[in-house]
Amino acid sequence: MKRFVFVVITIALLTVACGKKEETQPVTETATTEQEIIEEATANVETEVEKTVSMNFVVYGKGETAKKMIETAAMSVKGVTEASWDIEKMMINLKGTSEVEWETVHNVIAGAGFDTAMKKATKEAYNNLPDDAKYTRVRKATVRDGQDGTSQKNKNEAGRVKAKRQKAE
Repeated sequence: MKRFVFVVITIALLTVACGKKEETQPVTETATTEQEIIEEATANVETEVEKTVSMNFVVYGKGETAKKMIETAAMSVKGVTEASWDIEKMMINLKGTSEVEWETVHNVIAGAGFDTAMKKATKEAYNNLPDDAKYTRVRKATVRDGQDGTSQKNKNEAGRVKAKRQKAE
């Protein structure tokens, strides 16, 4: 951004300095014009910087094919200007305008078949992934009730299975 401002200012100064010599303008007007150009260029750059936002979150996937699919899905969302998914860390780095609806980004990526930190892909979307992009899906954590690390849901199911076995005997 600093280079952009420098280039704009340089061009503005050269334009004013190399203007037609036939025109007679007071020195004060030229200085005011230069100052206005500099202020306008700076204001435009500051406005652009303020509107740029970024976000990082986990997206599960595997390999180069997944990388391309995840980045393409993210870039399809209105307002996303840059998407980069790290294969090793399974982390996506996004940049975009303030118009980006981040929940939409999660939904689109999940729709492509990849689980995100906020949204899990459907089984159908996951099954439609190419084999080289499929990853080991992480089960959703349950609240642990017992000290042995089992959840109440698992205990209830184990009890039902045990009761069926006893009836069968």
